[in-house]
Amino acid sequence: MQDDKHVASLYTEANSRKQLWKEAIKWPLYSVAVMPVVLAAGWKLSREESIPLENLIGFLIASVFLLLWENLTNDLFDADTGIDEVNKPHSVVALMGGKQPVRRLAYLALFIGLSIIIWLALNSNLEVLFLVLGSCLLGYLYQGPPFRLGYKGLGEPLCWLAFGPLATAAALSALSTSEGGGVK
Repeated sequence: MQDDKHVASLYTEANSRKQLWKEAIKWPLYSVAVMPVVLAAGWKLSREESIPLENLIGFLIASVFLLLWENLTNDLFDADTGIDEVNKPHSVVALMGGKQPVRRLAYLALFIGLSIIIWLALNSNLEVLFLVLGSCLLGYLYQGPPFRLGYKGLGEPLCWLAFGPLATAAALSALSTSEGGGVK
C-alpha cells in the first residue's frame, strides 16, 4: 500500500528535504540580527549624520554570522539532549547527518563573526567588541549547557537584552566613531 504522502508529486522526498532545509535555516529569524544596525543607521541618518558604509556592511555580515553560530550550537545542544529526535525533523544536525559538520560550521561562523567585530572595534571603538561579547554570552546562557535558561522561562528577556540594548548600542558605536567618507 502506498503512503498518502506520495500520492502527489508535491510530496516527493526531494521537495520535503528542501522544505526541511527552509525550516532549518529560519530566514525570518535573521531579522533580529540585522535590526539593531538598521535601527542605529536610521537614527544616525535622521540626525543627518554620515554612516561609514564599511562599518554598516561589516556589522550586518557579522551579526548574521553570530546568529548562525547561535542557531547551529542550539541544534547541537538539542541533539545532545535528544530533544529534537522526535519533533524536529528540520534539525540541522539531522539534515547534515551528524554533529561534527555542524560543530565545524558553527565555530567557523563564530570565528568569522567575531573577526569582523574585532576589525570594527579596532576601526571605531573597543566598546563594540565588549557589547557584542555580552550579546554572545547572553545567547550562550539562553541555550548552552549547563545553563539553558531559555528552557527555564528566561529566553525572551535574554533575547531582548542581547538583540535590543546591547546589540543596538554596539551598532550605534560602530557607526559613530569611524573617520572618513560615509553615507548621508
